[in-house]
Amino acid sequence: MTFDEAQGYVVLATLAAPLLAALIILFIPGSQKMAVRWVSLIFATIMLGLSMYIFVAYQFGSSDEQIQMRLHWVWIENTAFLQKDGVSLFLGIDGISALMALLTGVVAFAGTLASWKLDFRPKDFFILFWVLVAGVYGTFFSFDLFFFFFFYELAGEPDDPPNRIYGNQSDISASLHAAQGTLIAVLHADATGQGQLVDVSAQESLSMSQETAMQNWDLQKRNRKRSGALGSLPVQLPGAGIYKAKDGYVSLFVIAPGGEDIPVLIDWMREGGMAGDLDEEPYASLLATFTMGTVTQYMMDITKATEVIPLLSHINARVIDFIATLNANDAYEEGQRRRLLVGIVSTPKNLAENTQLRARGWFRELEFEFLKAAIEFPGPPYNLSETPAVISRPPRLGEHTDEVLAALGRA
Repeated sequence: MTFDEAQGYVVLATLAAPLLAALIILFIPGSQKMAVRWVSLIFATIMLGLSMYIFVAYQFGSSDEQIQMRLHWVWIENTAFLQKDGVSLFLGIDGISALMALLTGVVAFAGTLASWKLDFRPKDFFILFWVLVAGVYGTFFSFDLFFFFFFYELAGEPDDPPNRIYGNQSDISASLHAAQGTLIAVLHADATGQGQLVDVSAQESLSMSQETAMQNWDLQKRNRKRSGALGSLPVQLPGAGIYKAKDGYVSLFVIAPGGEDIPVLIDWMREGGMAGDLDEEPYASLLATFTMGTVTQYMMDITKATEVIPLLSHINARVIDFIATLNANDAYEEGQRRRLLVGIVSTPKNLAENTQLRARGWFRELEFEFLKAAIEFPGPPYNLSETPAVISRPPRLGEHTDEVLAALGRA
């Protein structure tokens, strides 16, 4: 253990206080709501005082290294992979974290007072609240990358940043690619001393997200092969495939790792009086855990697959009966409202007359100079505000032959 000043323990105490509060509340009976509130208020006051001390004690005008109140515990010694850095609980204060520590203390204290009259499961609320506060403090105090991201995760609601990004959907895919590329560049720089420019294409990132062949190899060590309409299992999976509606067809892919899972589909069927015996065993327990993960297990274990195939056939028959009672557009809109992956199977005429696509301005008119006319073409699969896709007409036969040959030096 090394530390520059005894004040480093103040930083540690500020980080540990909310975790200690959560631990104490954990052992308080849920019926003792006032005890939970008073313990929270006491610790909120302590944290506010510690945060104020950190802010006042920090020397903003100092010309030193500007990392004060250090506490440095080595957790994992240097290894060949981690090289010189290792992993350590390195806590410290710089200018911005001193201010953010004060702000966190004020917000935590105010949040405790604002939640004083919360009557629904206050014990659970304050346990999660103090764990979140610990994550916020740890994010501002950590100078080690491992613990920075550890506390960063504690500070986030699963549906909000840092776990899920606000804004355009392309940000999610592009940021994942950027994070991977940056990590590789950092490792390369540590190993060779050479820096790199990390360039990310949002269009390409979204395109890669729609492709599953590479993930299939990474996870199952198998190359994808066409296996017909039924896939690897000799039965249509419930909620996955083409289903006949009253006036057309819809495509369901409820078991995909996106949107809601099949229990939400069964809830929908139950509301329409179409669940039948699916609330009974052995179907109920199978549906409760039926996800893409369990399907993958069935694909890799023929014994398990043999046991569930008759059950899957029966469940899918109930889904077929349910979808047959709906209009295709109603099934699509209600499925989307429930966050189920439901789409309409459209003919070219259906697409051309689709009011949603028209309202979104999906179709693009392209000029054909040699025809002296404009022809309507489908637009891109996604519309990015910052880097919009460019749709161009297909080339005429031989139109670019000279340019291609010239580029190859064969003009």
